[in-house]
Amino acid sequence: MIRLTSRLTGVQTEPLVKGLELGSWTLQSALDKESTVTFTGLSPAEILGSANGKGALKLGQGRLLNYKPLDRLGEIVLPILAAQGVQVRLNEFQQVSGTFTLDKGVLRTSDLTLTKAEGTLAAAGSLSLLDSALNFDVTMKLGRITLEAKVTGTTAKPVVIPKLGRIQQRIEHELNKALPGQQGKGLQDLLKNLFGR
Repeated sequence: MIRLTSRLTGVQTEPLVKGLELGSWTLQSALDKESTVTFTGLSPAEILGSANGKGALKLGQGRLLNYKPLDRLGEIVLPILAAQGVQVRLNEFQQVSGTFTLDKGVLRTSDLTLTKAEGTLAAAGSLSLLDSALNFDVTMKLGRITLEAKVTGTTAKPVVIPKLGRIQQRIEHELNKALPGQQGKGLQDLLKNLFGR
């Protein structure tokens, strides 16, 4: 078994990402990280599959370019935000921070937070280091607007599904104000059938 304890401060991420050959995406920022990781094995699959540990990271102001899960999230939520009059670039940030655990090659976080001048994007969930499988709940708070989404699939082929609970509640509330009582019941029933509740 190999045990690695590392502490990085102010490391430039762009050459680090390229050197580790993590993919075609680019991260432009400075990284502070503390972690302890243990693993066994000789092949990359054995090492990743046995990895256990924990840590914390913080990225200073920067940009994340060509990262498919974030790009796909933007394709889904940016039109919704634009309809509300909010223009934002998800790939630029003031800070990213969070803690993580690593258990048999599955990275988990409950507090990964991307902070921007316009608001925050928070993610909680897991990433498998072996097959790049994603399972994250994402909440975006930009001003008075809150959007939620589920991100699954893989880092190469992410699937983003907006959670419509809050949007549906707001529509139903406005519908009740416009058409009180039985007048709006037919439309409310239609909404419930469309949104599945």
